[in-house]
Amino acid sequence: MDKKGHLHNGIKILGIIASVYFVMKYIVPLIIPFLFGISLLLMTRPAILWIHRHIRIYKGVLGFLIIAIFLGLLCTAICVLVHTAFVQLHGLLEQKDVIIEKYCGTYEYLCNKLCGIMGKNKEEIHKMLEMYFCRACDMLKKTLWPNLMSKSIVCLKFLLKMIGVFVIGIISFFLLLKDFDNLKEKMEQNTYGKKVISISKNILSGITAYLKAQGIIMVIIGSICSIALFFMGSSYAILLGILIGLLDALPFIGTGIILVPWAVFVMIQGNFRQGLSYLGLYLVCSFTREFLEARLVGNKLGVPSFMILVSIYVGVQIYGAGGFFLGPLSYMIISSIIKEEKIYL
Repeated sequence: MDKKGHLHNGIKILGIIASVYFVMKYIVPLIIPFLFGISLLLMTRPAILWIHRHIRIYKGVLGFLIIAIFLGLLCTAICVLVHTAFVQLHGLLEQKDVIIEKYCGTYEYLCNKLCGIMGKNKEEIHKMLEMYFCRACDMLKKTLWPNLMSKSIVCLKFLLKMIGVFVIGIISFFLLLKDFDNLKEKMEQNTYGKKVISISKNILSGITAYLKAQGIIMVIIGSICSIALFFMGSSYAILLGILIGLLDALPFIGTGIILVPWAVFVMIQGNFRQGLSYLGLYLVCSFTREFLEARLVGNKLGVPSFMILVSIYVGVQIYGAGGFFLGPLSYMIISSIIKEEKIYL
């Protein structure tokens, strides 16, 4: 390929990137309910068709039953996890006096250490720490409390918006279930329609594989943490395991945000063995994630884990918080279009 061909293909790729950015930034937010309905249809349609072939039941009824069963199982799982977490949280609150006494002892231990380091008496150290604590509380009152009401209203609006998206998405699902075959047939008769179907299949398979992989990794990391914390003697192993597993699924956060400060804190208390255990657990979780991401994400998607991380970072910079999902999705769409159009530099 000559320089002119390379330049032409480079311009095409830049055009694809710009088009995907425009669509993801400005068009997708307007059609989220319908995309949700389409995604729901594509995920459940194979099961609906399989059951329909064996049992002659109306597809709409099958769709309703499958969604109802899925939501029932999902709600049950969430309720069990929330109930377990609240039971352990209740136990934690019941032991608040013991915890306060323990951390008062830690406070005194730190004061004694600071006395030795700074060469001041205990009363001066107490006054200094009290002054810093009061300043921190004043800053929280000035910054946190005034914004609390406005943030609550924003959260309420977001919740109502999500309910609307869910309802419209479900209605879209049933309408598409009825007309899907006719729409697909019309698209297959058109050249561009065939390309859209091919690209959509690649993107859907990529999204499914990515979400499935992240779900598996999150469950495994949470289980490892719960089991390890249980054997370390923690009374709240399940609660902490769930929390660490959820944080680990978030890029740029991970298990270290809890385990590393926790390890440092217990080491300051003089419990080096437990601190090293927490650091060891952090390393095990990190290596486990790297190993599983390479096997589950890299192999199935054919995308290096590094590129997934880059797409998430760039997505967050461009789309905001939604970039955690929109970044990798944009990368998959751009890659699929380039492959479909066979554009090479």
